[in-house]
Amino acid sequence: MNPGDWKEHLTPRKRDDLYEHLLAGGAKIRLLESFIDLNLGAVLWEGPLGAADIARKLVLQPFRARKWLNVLCLLGLIEKKLVRQGTDIIEEVYSLTALARSLFKEKGRLPLYYGNKIAYWKKAASYNINEVLQGKDLPQIVKWPPQTIKQAKAFTAWMKMTADLVLDTLQKAVDFRQYPTLLHVAGGDSAITHRIAQCYPDMSVTLFNQPVFAYLARKEMDKEGNGGKVSVVEGDLEGDDNLPEGFSAVLWTRVFSDLPDDAVLHLMKKTRKSIGSDGRVIICETMLDGNEDFVLTCEFNYLFADDLKAGLFKSKERYERLLTEAGFKVTDFWESRDEVMYGVITADPI
Repeated sequence: MNPGDWKEHLTPRKRDDLYEHLLAGGAKIRLLESFIDLNLGAVLWEGPLGAADIARKLVLQPFRARKWLNVLCLLGLIEKKLVRQGTDIIEEVYSLTALARSLFKEKGRLPLYYGNKIAYWKKAASYNINEVLQGKDLPQIVKWPPQTIKQAKAFTAWMKMTADLVLDTLQKAVDFRQYPTLLHVAGGDSAITHRIAQCYPDMSVTLFNQPVFAYLARKEMDKEGNGGKVSVVEGDLEGDDNLPEGFSAVLWTRVFSDLPDDAVLHLMKKTRKSIGSDGRVIICETMLDGNEDFVLTCEFNYLFADDLKAGLFKSKERYERLLTEAGFKVTDFWESRDEVMYGVITADPI
């Protein structure tokens, strides 16, 4: 390729804009970290404040604080109003934007989900990526399957934080009333099983899970009063254990995004074997399509977890190919990019 060949594909301005866009990504995350760490959301939660008052409350150097506040305005987290006396500017008053308020709970506290994501990002970003690529030993940020009860509890707690979003998505995409029996192959996502059993008491629900997660699921269901409403079956998802048979629908939620294609195909073939000709498989996952930024951050984090392979998030087209190879035909696809990042695929046996 000649040095000037790139000009056939984009203009010099577009090239420069792309480069600056990449650099701006680094600036944005550092600014977000400072916004959170200095607790500016809480300081401005009750109303606007002048730059001098903000600097005093946060114990900041006043001149540098004004520059920081200006850049946060460019990021869209705060907005500035100039107070004038005649033609002279006597104060700069800052307030939270609607975007900033949407990211925080009451009084500027970051919700647990976002707090965990920021903490996870900081841990990953603290590593020297060059040393990692050259083979430096790292503590496992993610190890699958969990090796201890403590690790499994941490994983299920993380999944539980967004369980309501998944259930809402499923209820919009699927009429569960048409399925008298449901098998949920949950991974660590058993909070969804609990919610489905509560919402559809006339449906017989069975949870298939790995032993450590099955143990935690039983304890959680007893705690929430679901004991006896959900049957729990233990098994090895990655091994040769067959799935229980005879269900009108088999539900997979947030499992396939963490697995390579060959493992997903193996599980889809298990599913095909477990259901009859009138059965149905329902898959709820974060698709690659429309979620590119989310996938990029996840795949970056995966660089520092040797248990996880590359390119795990899949497009709708890849899921369709895998389902076809496993003996299914996609009959419905539901997505709502304006509301959540999850898509729902429904497929029937061929």
